[in-house]
Amino acid sequence: MDADELRERLEELERAHVGSLNAPARGSDDGFLHEVGETVAAEPGDQDPEVATLSAERGRVFRSAISSLSAREQRVLALVHVHHMAGADVGRVLGVSESRISQILSGVRAKLRDHIEAYDAVT
Repeated sequence: MDADELRERLEELERAHVGSLNAPARGSDDGFLHEVGETVAAEPGDQDPEVATLSAERGRVFRSAISSLSAREQRVLALVHVHHMAGADVGRVLGVSESRISQILSGVRAKLRDHIEAYDAVT
């Protein structure tokens, strides 16, 4: 992979917002637990501005968490979640086993979760 292709892949990764639609949405004061998916699927005008602001901030925090990953971790994440490659295919590209790709992804998810939980603990 040459430098231009690497830059392109990193830019694609920066634009990617990977997160669970089942994650609790913050900013709801109506006493009910809402999920991010409900917010995304809301009819136009139904979304609370506070929720929209918090969602944008969560995206910023998530991008920050991704940028804290190693270049290899970012590449695996991009190949799997942006380019929708199977673990076995990613393994062949990187010269490692599918099992190793699974291990890397597991570690990446834990790092991202820890980064977001640390942010949530401060706010």
